[in-house]
Amino acid sequence: MMNHYKYISKAPCGEDLFVGQAHQKTAEQIAQKILGAKKSLMIGIEGSWGSGKSNLITMIEKELHKKDESKAAKAIFFNYDAWGHQNDMPRRAMLEELTSKIVQATQALKEGKREDWEGRKEKLLAKRKKTSTKTIPKISMGVLVFALMTAATPIFSELGKIGPEKWFPWWNIAVPTLPLISGLIYVIIKYIRSDVRAPNAFCNELLAIYQERVKENVTHEVIFSEEPSSTQFRKWMKELDESLQTHLILVFDNMDRLPASKVQEFWAAIHSFFSEEKYEHIRVIIPFDRKHIISAFRGEDGGDKRCYGNDFIDKTFDVVYRVAPPTLSNWKGYLSNQWKEAFGGGLSPEHSITQIYDLLTESKTPREIIAFINDCVTTSETCSASIPDEYIALFIIGKHKISESPEKELLELSFLKPLAYKYDNDDTRKYLSALYYQLPPDEALEIVYTDQLRRELELGESPLLGKLINLSILPNLLENAIASVTNVENATLAFAQVEKESSKRIPYNFWKQLSQKAPEENGRLKYYQIELLKHDSEEQSTKRLRAIIQSSYTQAYNLTSDSSRFINAPQFYNDISLLRTCLKEYPNLNPIPLLHETKTTPDLFVSFVSRAKNTYGEYKISCPMEEVDEYLSQMLFDELEELDFVRHLPKEEKAKLCSFWQALRDKINVARNTEEATILLRQWVDLGMRDTSSGREPLMSDSLIQTLYEDEDKCPFLEYCLICIYISQGKARTIPAMEDILREENEELSKEIAQYIQIFVTYEDLLLMHSEMGEYPLYRGIVRTLITNKLGKHLSVEKVLPQYKEISQTIGVSEAELLTEWNHHPKNGITEETTQRIPVEFFSEGTEAQHLELVSHCKQVAVEDLRSIELVDWKDHFLDRSHEYMLLIAIKCDCPNAYEAFKQTITTELSEQEIILSDETYEELDSLFGGQSKRWGSALQTARDRYSEMGRNITPDLFLRYGTDLIKQGDLPQKPNAIPTLLPTVLLTKPETLVILNENSHDVDLILSAAGEKYKQEFSNQARSIYSQETELRKKMTELISALGFMPES
Repeated sequence: MMNHYKYISKAPCGEDLFVGQAHQKTAEQIAQKILGAKKSLMIGIEGSWGSGKSNLITMIEKELHKKDESKAAKAIFFNYDAWGHQNDMPRRAMLEELTSKIVQATQALKEGKREDWEGRKEKLLAKRKKTSTKTIPKISMGVLVFALMTAATPIFSELGKIGPEKWFPWWNIAVPTLPLISGLIYVIIKYIRSDVRAPNAFCNELLAIYQERVKENVTHEVIFSEEPSSTQFRKWMKELDESLQTHLILVFDNMDRLPASKVQEFWAAIHSFFSEEKYEHIRVIIPFDRKHIISAFRGEDGGDKRCYGNDFIDKTFDVVYRVAPPTLSNWKGYLSNQWKEAFGGGLSPEHSITQIYDLLTESKTPREIIAFINDCVTTSETCSASIPDEYIALFIIGKHKISESPEKELLELSFLKPLAYKYDNDDTRKYLSALYYQLPPDEALEIVYTDQLRRELELGESPLLGKLINLSILPNLLENAIASVTNVENATLAFAQVEKESSKRIPYNFWKQLSQKAPEENGRLKYYQIELLKHDSEEQSTKRLRAIIQSSYTQAYNLTSDSSRFINAPQFYNDISLLRTCLKEYPNLNPIPLLHETKTTPDLFVSFVSRAKNTYGEYKISCPMEEVDEYLSQMLFDELEELDFVRHLPKEEKAKLCSFWQALRDKINVARNTEEATILLRQWVDLGMRDTSSGREPLMSDSLIQTLYEDEDKCPFLEYCLICIYISQGKARTIPAMEDILREENEELSKEIAQYIQIFVTYEDLLLMHSEMGEYPLYRGIVRTLITNKLGKHLSVEKVLPQYKEISQTIGVSEAELLTEWNHHPKNGITEETTQRIPVEFFSEGTEAQHLELVSHCKQVAVEDLRSIELVDWKDHFLDRSHEYMLLIAIKCDCPNAYEAFKQTITTELSEQEIILSDETYEELDSLFGGQSKRWGSALQTARDRYSEMGRNITPDLFLRYGTDLIKQGDLPQKPNAIPTLLPTVLLTKPETLVILNENSHDVDLILSAAGEKYKQEFSNQARSIYSQETELRKKMTELISALGFMPES
């Protein structure tokens, strides 16, 4: 920085300092225009505020004087500040100043006119405004009251003497004292309302002649003044014009500073007096900002979007010149020159200060540039010499934004966003803080922010810390602030809040300092302790966590009447659950493994479970369930209303609450109203224990159900429970209202009731009710909901499986869907007896549910049962086509005894030449065992041997059943003498048997050859005989004899 600085004058310099000399050219043109005009001329100079219009006026004045040097009388410039005179009477003010200027100017007036205009000036100045003020003091109310009391006392005394005789003597005593009593009442009220309590002071105030002396004044103002009329103003200007012997240039400046209403008023006057009037020597120049004029002349009606400003401008001026705004190169040169004049050294276009001014300011007018430089000069004179100029420039541009919120802006530096890449750093914050607070730069940040940061940490506040978190200066500031912090809790919470709102973390060493400063807490768990846990080392955190848990145990024990045995479970849960919630993202800080077994009282246990819900077991707090059961069973109705305990217990624990269950049952059956019934049934539903014993009274009597159901105040929950209770009894009872609801098709109601129905009746019993309840749509809807959503519980599948077809049809679900739902229930109750009662269709291969484990299990049980049947019993099953037989055919299992029974039956039929099995049974067994690749050739060979011994021919019926098997498996060539009996010629006379022979003709040929030539010839002759006859057998015989080679030669 230079040692000496120079302020730049804000007055127009009258020179064009910009490259290109645009303003100088404009000034020359206007001067030439003024001198060349023969009559009055209205000239407008258009330019934005601060663009150099005033400087252009000065340049015009110089040009005119330069061109008038040869003349004795030079042009007179009269500059009228419209903004400065906005509160004056415009015509009078202008005439006063203009006349004074003309009279003082040398050789402005024609000869002999000076004395005349001096007299006019004195006369004009003599008419001044005068004001007089009169003060009228106000008499106090106390004086007025006592004056009235004094005046009224004689009057009331006379009234007391003329009252009715029957009221004496009270009348003549009471009436005269009324003024005194009224005065006393006023004094008492005044004293109560007064802020003065000293008796002497109160009396002085009460009886002051003038209340508050002259505090309340009445002022009268009398004004004696006169504003010249428009006619007088025009006449004055005409006469002045006629008296002039040189040019008078009237300049009306600062129009763009006037409010809109004043602009309209002033513009109207100028237009009226100068645009519509013609003068020989008077010329008018009006600098203006077009945007401001347009804004002032917008339609007064808010809905009028038209703009009249341009029309007024065009109508008012003879010619308008525009002041060219400084171009980029122009203003940079101007800034450099002015900076050089102020500081002694110029600025290059690339200089930091030029860049700062370029990017951080919107307009670049000469006036603003000068103001900027002068502010830099002022600041440079008062600040430290170590602060670079560019930071002073930044401060000057941003000082208004900084002043609005210094603590925020000095940290965020939002005003220098275009240059944030360069100046958003700690040096900038340091220098700007030093400039704003007028402190040494090296100490500014610490002095300004360290103490403030400490105060915020002490109070648990975080605004400043939140702004510092992203700055590199934070460690230095925190190091000093934390050392003085005494409230560790608030400081910790402030740290936590900042980290919650920011992506950056506070350095570990500061958390560690807070942890070291933290006192040992023996009371309730505090949130700041959890934050310290999160930010400490693993070893220290574990140690601190153990201490916190131990403190929580101590506190919880101390809060019970028997602190040596029982813990305050709800309080302990609150502390530990808070720890768990806050530390869930820190697996190494899980408090649960550090807990140990404790006991509590029944009432505290109930409260604890109500809070911990299904997680209560993790806290290792217990209470004997027998004691809890006793406590619950003795609860009053009001306590049951608030109870939220039972539903959080596991099933096995609920089962121990027998006394509570019985107490609930007793209370439910005598519920007095819907409110009681609702509360009791909610607990019953939460308990979830059904009454499985037989012979008990119903949970509710019919009359109670009907009374509660017909009550309009019942809630939906109670309605659902009542329907469930009614359904659970089957059709044993009839309540008309219930019957009506059961007969409704209401899917939504079915879904709601399905949530509660199994509390009152098992799923199994519901299914088994299908025959008696199946007529009710609501029943069907409830069961369908349970099946569809797989909600069924407590089902002995073996009890319902035999009725699966009927249940499926009644409820309206497919068999596959029903069996799929049952598939999820235990199957260990399914026995051989169960499979004997299940319809055979269940086991059929074509059933959609074959893939289910339920079906597979049933098949397995059935197979084991079938395999256990004795051989002799199978023969009966074949004959009877029993359930066992049908299962065998449906399952198609490998059953050895059934196979042996089938073979023996074959032998018996062939040996005794008797059909035992029906054709259907034989075909099914033949298909079954054939499909298992089993053969029964031994049985056929045994029969072959028997036929060899018996010498009897096989019957056609037996051959139809066994012929193919005998030919294929009977190995007939081994017993040639059996061939005539098993392939007798009678077979050739039957179409059915002939078909078998044709189908097996190759084997028949071999068998006949083994029988010997004699029988073969016999067989051949019979075949030819039949062939020779014109019968229906001829065609089939033709095939046979052709295959056997028996065809005659002709």
